Amino acid sequence: MGCSPPLHQRLRLGVAVRRFHPYGGGERFLGRLLAALPPARFELHLFTTGDPPPGGWTHHRVPTLGWLPGGRFWGFAWAAAQAVARQPLDLLYAHDAILGPVDLFRAGGGCHRAYQAAMAVVDAPGRRIWEQLRPRHRLMVAVERHCFRTARQVVVNSERVRAEVSRYYGVGGERLVVVYNGIDLARFDPARRPAARAAVAARFPKVVDRVRLLYVGSGFRRKGVDTLLRALAQVAPPARATLHLLVVGKEPRLGQYRRLAARLGVAERVTFTGPLGEVDELLLGCDGFCFPTRYEPFSNACLEALAAGLPVITSAANGVAERLTDGGGAVVDDAEDVAGFAAAITRMADPGWRALHGARAREVAAGHGLEGYVARFVALLDGLAEGRG
Repeated sequence: MGCSPPLHQRLRLGVAVRRFHPYGGGERFLGRLLAALPPARFELHLFTTGDPPPGGWTHHRVPTLGWLPGGRFWGFAWAAAQAVARQPLDLLYAHDAILGPVDLFRAGGGCHRAYQAAMAVVDAPGRRIWEQLRPRHRLMVAVERHCFRTARQVVVNSERVRAEVSRYYGVGGERLVVVYNGIDLARFDPARRPAARAAVAARFPKVVDRVRLLYVGSGFRRKGVDTLLRALAQVAPPARATLHLLVVGKEPRLGQYRRLAARLGVAERVTFTGPLGEVDELLLGCDGFCFPTRYEPFSNACLEALAAGLPVITSAANGVAERLTDGGGAVVDDAEDVAGFAAAITRMADPGWRALHGARAREVAAGHGLEGYVARFVALLDGLAEGRG
């Protein structure tokens, strides 16, 4: 990458992202961010292993080494750096870590070492040792260490992650900034709610005449779906009878969670939908959002729920919890506190509580408009471009 053009000229911006798929909140967020960048200012070059969504960018396919242990991660990190080096770019934005020079690294997935520490709490001793020794984790830590320590600017999406990156990698000062995620509030027009509720009822008849709880996210173990099912089972029968939970997301061990629901006696109160694409209609057609994650830098799904006016129940391990200090839902300090989540779900059954915190939820989301996020992102890129001159 050479010297950048003056700020009034178009910047050739490279974007490195390992993959796009329709079920990832981070990928959907990136697609909307790139679509919102002013085309008169940025000429976009996308480096990814798969097919990106349609848009105004040039696609550079990065080969995958998925047949090697950990190759999906370090293979992309290495191959993307090689592909980027062959292009005359002005700036490089790494949405996923790569093994090469980076101008802006957005650690939207947080800090892998912190994730390992969080999951070790629930791992059995044998699995804990195995996870510590797995080459995949060692390689991921090595790649993120390189990016955290060499990127000119590191962006994280919560104060929680800022503290983790500082603790594990010694990054701080002006190089490390917090920019909370942004959301297009127009996607969740409250006027669409009646039609959305009717559509959700037609698609999932079991929710009719029930308080509709929603979970959205792939990777059930990290995001605490087992905790959510156990909490639902602990809700007192009169309140539980009013509830129905929709669990949306991709999970290779889905049968394990279906069996858990059956053992707990809540199978009739839960619908596992599998992975879905856009979930805006579901969000507008439900009553509350549950996300008892064990590690989440800043959940886009929770931010979307807030924008839809849904009160959110989540754990303090979610960066979104930093925005719920004055209402908008309930935060349970310990991600393993089943009784705490059960109490929060019980409050969700109360229409007065939902109305109060649902109104506050929309106010919280209003402070995260996509326009403001894009403006902050462009300002960071402009500052980096000026610094390269």
